[in-house]
Amino acid sequence: MNWIDISANKIQWKSIFGELTPPSEMTVRHALFEGNSIRLKIAAPMLGKKYPKKWLDEYNYFDFDLYLIEVSEVKIENFRFTGLASIVAKRIDTTDMSIDAEIEIKECKIKLKAKAIAILNISGFHNDGAV
Repeated sequence: MNWIDISANKIQWKSIFGELTPPSEMTVRHALFEGNSIRLKIAAPMLGKKYPKKWLDEYNYFDFDLYLIEVSEVKIENFRFTGLASIVAKRIDTTDMSIDAEIEIKECKIKLKAKAIAILNISGFHNDGAV
């Protein structure tokens, strides 16, 4: 089981990609702290997945917002919220549906508990490598 499997709206992901597998390479572009939730803007190259035909014709990357809802018990080491990332999340309690998540962004490690994870604003784009 991965973080997409436990997301509140995994059906949207599956309708676009045909499967519930996360990207093999992800980059966090920025983070927004909204009340007691965190929204990560994540970009990934279009590698090894099924993509909509229009995307294959026009884009080489896609991005999405990973929304960690009602976050508590946050621990951050080596604060940094941009760069290559890996995400591990699992349900820790089926009675209150809490989620334990670990996010690594370069040398930054974030551990937190959240009530839910949602994937929002999935879209394709052309990354020309410009900074």
